[in-house]
Amino acid sequence: ELECARHGIKVENYHTDNGIFSSNDLQVELENNKQHISFSGTGAKHMNGAAERSIQTVVNSARAMLIHASTHWPDETSTDLWPFAMTYAAWIHNHTPSTDHHLSPIEIFTSTRINCEYLRRARVFGCPSYVLDPRLQDGHKIPKWNVRARLSQFLGFSPKHSSTVGIVRNIDTGYCSTQFHVVYDQTFS
Repeated sequence: ELECARHGIKVENYHTDNGIFSSNDLQVELENNKQHISFSGTGAKHMNGAAERSIQTVVNSARAMLIHASTHWPDETSTDLWPFAMTYAAWIHNHTPSTDHHLSPIEIFTSTRINCEYLRRARVFGCPSYVLDPRLQDGHKIPKWNVRARLSQFLGFSPKHSSTVGIVRNIDTGYCSTQFHVVYDQTFS
Protein backbone atom coordinates (compact mmCIF):
# COMPACT_ATOMS: atom_id res chain seq x y z
CA GLU A 1 0.00 0.00 0.00
CA LEU A 2 2.92 2.35 0.64
CA GLU A 3 4.18 1.73 -2.90
CA CYS A 4 0.69 2.41 -4.23
CA ALA A 5 0.42 5.62 -2.19
CA ARG A 6 3.75 6.85 -3.60
CA HIS A 7 2.14 6.71 -7.03
CA GLY A 8 -1.18 8.27 -6.00
CA ILE A 9 -3.07 4.98 -6.04
CA LYS A 10 -5.49 4.05 -3.25
CA VAL A 11 -6.13 0.34 -2.80
CA GLU A 12 -9.88 -0.19 -2.63
CA ASN A 13 -10.17 -3.96 -2.95
CA TYR A 14 -8.10 -7.09 -2.40
CA HIS A 15 -8.68 -10.51 -3.94
CA THR A 16 -6.84 -13.40 -2.29
CA ASP A 17 -7.03 -16.97 -1.10
CA ASN A 18 -8.35 -17.59 2.40
CA GLY A 19 -5.16 -18.32 4.40
CA ILE A 20 -4.00 -15.60 6.78
CA PHE A 21 -5.94 -12.98 4.85
CA SER A 22 -9.18 -14.03 6.55
CA SER A 23 -7.92 -13.05 10.02
CA ASN A 24 -10.11 -10.80 12.18
CA ASP A 25 -7.32 -8.23 12.62
CA LEU A 26 -7.04 -7.76 8.86
CA GLN A 27 -10.83 -7.52 8.50
CA VAL A 28 -10.96 -4.74 11.10
CA GLU A 29 -8.06 -2.89 9.44
CA LEU A 30 -9.75 -3.10 6.04
CA GLU A 31 -13.03 -1.79 7.48
CA ASN A 32 -11.21 1.13 9.13
CA ASN A 33 -9.60 2.01 5.78
CA LYS A 34 -12.89 1.57 3.86
CA GLN A 35 -11.38 -1.27 1.84
CA HIS A 36 -12.96 -4.55 0.72
CA ILE A 37 -11.66 -8.08 0.30
CA SER A 38 -12.91 -11.02 -1.74
CA PHE A 39 -11.63 -14.59 -1.63
CA SER A 40 -10.96 -17.32 -4.15
CA GLY A 41 -12.63 -20.64 -3.50
CA THR A 42 -10.52 -23.37 -1.90
CA GLY A 43 -8.33 -24.96 -4.54
CA ALA A 44 -9.47 -22.41 -7.16
CA LYS A 45 -6.24 -20.61 -7.99
CA HIS A 46 -7.65 -20.01 -11.47
CA MET A 47 -9.88 -17.32 -9.91
CA ASN A 48 -6.75 -15.16 -9.63
CA GLY A 49 -5.30 -16.26 -12.96
CA ALA A 50 -3.43 -13.06 -13.90
CA ALA A 51 -1.47 -13.04 -10.64
CA GLU A 52 -0.81 -16.79 -10.80
CA ARG A 53 0.50 -16.47 -14.38
CA SER A 54 2.83 -13.61 -13.41
CA ILE A 55 4.14 -15.62 -10.47
CA GLN A 56 4.77 -18.59 -12.76
CA THR A 57 6.62 -16.36 -15.24
CA VAL A 58 8.85 -14.92 -12.52
CA VAL A 59 9.59 -18.33 -10.96
CA ASN A 60 10.47 -19.84 -14.35
CA SER A 61 12.73 -16.89 -15.14
CA ALA A 62 14.49 -17.12 -11.76
CA ARG A 63 14.98 -20.87 -12.27
CA ALA A 64 16.47 -20.27 -15.72
CA MET A 65 18.81 -17.57 -14.36
CA LEU A 66 20.07 -19.87 -11.60
CA ILE A 67 20.61 -22.75 -14.03
CA HIS A 68 22.45 -20.44 -16.44
CA ALA A 69 24.71 -19.10 -13.70
CA SER A 70 25.42 -22.56 -12.29
CA THR A 71 26.26 -23.85 -15.78
CA HIS A 72 28.85 -21.11 -16.27
CA TRP A 73 30.12 -20.83 -12.68
CA PRO A 74 29.18 -24.03 -10.82
CA ASP A 75 31.61 -23.54 -7.92
CA GLU A 76 30.01 -20.24 -6.91
CA THR A 77 26.33 -20.67 -7.75
CA SER A 78 23.89 -22.64 -5.61
CA THR A 79 20.16 -22.82 -5.09
CA ASP A 80 20.71 -20.85 -1.87
CA LEU A 81 20.74 -17.77 -4.12
CA TRP A 82 17.10 -18.31 -5.17
CA PRO A 83 15.72 -15.30 -3.22
CA PHE A 84 18.06 -13.00 -5.17
CA ALA A 85 17.12 -14.69 -8.44
CA MET A 86 13.40 -14.26 -7.67
CA THR A 87 13.81 -10.59 -6.82
CA TYR A 88 15.85 -9.91 -9.95
CA ALA A 89 13.43 -11.90 -12.14
CA ALA A 90 10.52 -9.85 -10.73
CA TRP A 91 12.44 -6.62 -11.44
CA ILE A 92 13.05 -7.69 -15.04
CA HIS A 93 9.42 -8.79 -15.46
CA ASN A 94 8.11 -5.49 -14.09
CA HIS A 95 10.31 -3.40 -16.40
CA THR A 96 9.93 -5.40 -19.64
CA PRO A 97 7.34 -4.02 -22.08
CA SER A 98 4.76 -6.47 -23.40
CA THR A 99 4.61 -7.19 -27.11
CA ASP A 100 0.87 -6.42 -27.15
CA HIS A 101 0.70 -2.84 -25.90
CA HIS A 102 4.42 -1.98 -25.54
CA LEU A 103 4.01 -1.04 -21.88
CA SER A 104 5.73 -2.67 -18.92
CA PRO A 105 3.79 -3.69 -15.80
CA ILE A 106 5.44 -0.85 -13.85
CA GLU A 107 4.24 1.65 -16.48
CA ILE A 108 0.70 0.31 -16.30
CA PHE A 109 0.75 0.34 -12.50
CA THR A 110 2.10 3.88 -12.17
CA SER A 111 0.41 5.34 -15.28
CA THR A 112 3.82 6.75 -16.14
CA ARG A 113 5.78 6.13 -19.31
CA ILE A 114 9.44 5.24 -18.67
CA ASN A 115 12.23 4.72 -21.15
CA CYS A 116 14.20 1.50 -21.54
CA GLU A 117 17.26 2.77 -19.67
CA TYR A 118 16.40 0.38 -16.84
CA LEU A 119 16.73 -2.62 -19.13
CA ARG A 120 19.92 -1.30 -20.68
CA ARG A 121 21.48 -1.42 -17.22
CA ALA A 122 20.39 -5.02 -16.64
CA ARG A 123 23.17 -7.54 -16.13
CA VAL A 124 23.42 -11.32 -16.38
CA PHE A 125 22.41 -12.82 -13.05
CA GLY A 126 25.22 -14.60 -11.21
CA CYS A 127 27.98 -13.28 -13.44
CA PRO A 128 31.44 -12.53 -12.05
CA SER A 129 31.92 -8.91 -11.08
CA TYR A 130 34.92 -6.96 -9.96
CA VAL A 131 34.44 -4.41 -7.17
CA LEU A 132 36.94 -1.57 -6.97
CA ASP A 133 39.06 -1.51 -3.81
CA PRO A 134 37.31 0.76 -1.25
CA ARG A 135 40.45 2.88 -0.85
CA LEU A 136 40.37 3.71 -4.55
CA GLN A 137 36.62 4.39 -4.35
CA ASP A 138 37.39 7.01 -1.70
CA GLY A 139 40.04 8.67 -3.87
CA HIS A 140 43.06 7.29 -2.00
CA LYS A 141 46.04 5.58 -3.59
CA ILE A 142 47.28 2.03 -3.15
CA PRO A 143 50.65 0.54 -4.10
CA LYS A 144 51.05 0.11 -7.85
CA TRP A 145 51.25 -3.68 -7.83
CA ASN A 146 48.38 -4.33 -5.40
CA VAL A 147 45.15 -5.88 -6.63
CA ARG A 148 42.69 -3.08 -7.39
CA ALA A 149 39.45 -5.08 -7.33
CA ARG A 150 37.98 -8.13 -5.61
CA LEU A 151 36.00 -10.88 -7.28
CA SER A 152 32.26 -10.93 -6.52
CA GLN A 153 29.05 -12.28 -8.00
CA PHE A 154 26.21 -10.12 -9.34
CA LEU A 155 22.84 -10.90 -7.70
CA GLY A 156 20.59 -8.08 -8.90
CA PHE A 157 19.92 -4.47 -8.06
CA SER A 158 19.30 -2.86 -4.71
CA PRO A 159 15.64 -1.88 -4.25
CA LYS A 160 16.75 1.06 -2.12
CA HIS A 161 19.21 2.56 -4.60
CA SER A 162 19.44 3.51 -8.26
CA SER A 163 19.49 0.63 -10.73
CA THR A 164 23.15 1.47 -11.26
CA VAL A 165 23.86 0.04 -7.81
CA GLY A 166 24.24 -3.72 -7.90
CA ILE A 167 24.00 -6.29 -5.16
CA VAL A 168 27.17 -8.37 -5.23
CA ARG A 169 28.28 -11.36 -3.16
CA ASN A 170 31.87 -11.42 -2.00
CA ILE A 171 33.29 -14.74 -3.18
CA ASP A 172 35.66 -15.07 -0.20
CA THR A 173 33.25 -14.17 2.61
CA GLY A 174 29.79 -14.74 1.10
CA TYR A 175 28.76 -11.27 2.30
CA CYS A 176 26.26 -9.49 0.03
CA SER A 177 26.54 -5.72 -0.31
CA THR A 178 25.48 -2.91 -2.60
CA GLN A 179 28.22 -1.59 -4.86
CA PHE A 180 28.51 1.13 -7.50
CA HIS A 181 32.12 0.82 -8.67
CA VAL A 182 31.78 -2.56 -10.38
CA VAL A 183 32.80 -4.10 -13.70
CA TYR A 184 30.61 -7.02 -14.78
CA ASP A 185 31.87 -10.02 -16.74
CA GLN A 186 28.58 -10.99 -18.38
CA THR A 187 30.19 -13.65 -20.58
CA PHE A 188 31.69 -15.48 -17.57
CA SER A 189 35.07 -15.28 -19.25
